[in-house]
Amino acid sequence: MPEDTELLHRYVADHSEAAFAELVRRHINLVYSVALRRVNGQAQLAEDVTQNVFTDLARKAPALTGHEVLPAWLFTSARYAAAQVMRTERRRQVREQEAHTMQEFLGDESSPADWDRLRPVLDAALDQLDARGREAVLLRFYQGRSFAEVGAALRLTDDAARMRVDRALDKLRSLLARRGVTSTAAALATILANQSGVAAPAGLAASVTGVALAASAATGAGVGAWLAFLTMSKIKIGIVGAIVAAGLATAVMELRTNRELRTELEALRAASAEVERSRPEDQSSVAVPQTPGTTNPDAAELGRLRARAAQLKARPEGVTDAQMKLTANCRNVGRATPAETLETQLWAARVRDTDAFMQSYVFSAETRAQLETFFAGLSDAVRARYGTPERLLGAYWLTMAKTQLPAAFQVLGQTSDPTGASDTVVVRVWMRQQSGEEKLDGIKLQHTATGWGMPVRKSPDAAWAKLAASIDPVTGEFGVAAK
Repeated sequence: MPEDTELLHRYVADHSEAAFAELVRRHINLVYSVALRRVNGQAQLAEDVTQNVFTDLARKAPALTGHEVLPAWLFTSARYAAAQVMRTERRRQVREQEAHTMQEFLGDESSPADWDRLRPVLDAALDQLDARGREAVLLRFYQGRSFAEVGAALRLTDDAARMRVDRALDKLRSLLARRGVTSTAAALATILANQSGVAAPAGLAASVTGVALAASAATGAGVGAWLAFLTMSKIKIGIVGAIVAAGLATAVMELRTNRELRTELEALRAASAEVERSRPEDQSSVAVPQTPGTTNPDAAELGRLRARAAQLKARPEGVTDAQMKLTANCRNVGRATPAETLETQLWAARVRDTDAFMQSYVFSAETRAQLETFFAGLSDAVRARYGTPERLLGAYWLTMAKTQLPAAFQVLGQTSDPTGASDTVVVRVWMRQQSGEEKLDGIKLQHTATGWGMPVRKSPDAAWAKLAASIDPVTGEFGVAAK
């Protein structure tokens, strides 16, 4: 089996895509498992990190041909890429939390598993190992190599390789103990062998290979704007194959552009042509003076069309305006399926039907007791106005959601609940907000005897205090705190 350095030399010297594909196949589980832990088990983010790492490898391959232990470089690259992704993700989460106060009452009640708690501690300890110890651990446990193979890679004898691995394990165990995680070296070795080598999703290697090669080939070719678009892990295997076969610039336009995008681009070209035709012939090369504080309406329209075209290109496969359902057209279709529950809930929010809206939620016994205790502590006037705790909470949520309803949405599918609950799924929904911004959201739904609904967790005391402070004790109206 050729060594990593040999494969890198082949790729750099002969542009061998087969050699690069073998490197990806050989190391993708290492990169994906490191990324998965660094992003707290979020598979989609881990795929994005994996794609970024191998795209970076393709671009920096000439400088890495002399690197003796490629897994160590990949580990470090995955660490930096995951840190960047998590910074971006945290900023996104902060923005969403500020915009959706109602999520204080919703979410998952389950606590993380033991391995989930161990993951960040383990990676922090790995970061503190010296380079030689980390290389030995990566080769032995992440790559699953024998001591003879570890020794060959590090230019050591079998016994020297074994000693280096043992010393690295002892150091790792000591670092973990400082963080409150105690274990024997043997148990730690078992954890590393069983948990670290997480298999990457099927098809990810092919997708990563194609996109990384395409990005590398595009360097210096004037297509930098496409590279950020191509590094998204959502690109399908078939699309990547077509890109490699037909050429980057042409294939991306042909395969990622739907009818609506082509229409927008035609409008963009037509608008540009109209601007040129409207310019006086004798002033075609003279700049038209603008009054300070005014804008060119044609330029503004061109900017709008360009922004719209970029937005359409960023959509996942299958998402079009024709497929998206307008919230204004939602109806009461029941709660027999997760998709129907979402439509019914949006309809109820739009027409402000509090009873129908609250039927779309599932309260645990603990949460219901908390709600009833809160309701009992309100004034007689408030309790008389709303009648039930559910109606009061529903009125509060609808007040908050008045300006937050999406303009349109499209259900893309559903997956099993990551916590393993058999009666719960996570529905993937593409949403267009009133502002025009579009994003992918995951909504958890639980099945009950009366249909599907969103589970409501036990809320912190601060959330109930905020709700109580927003209610006028005489009229029952919601004040500034709820708006």
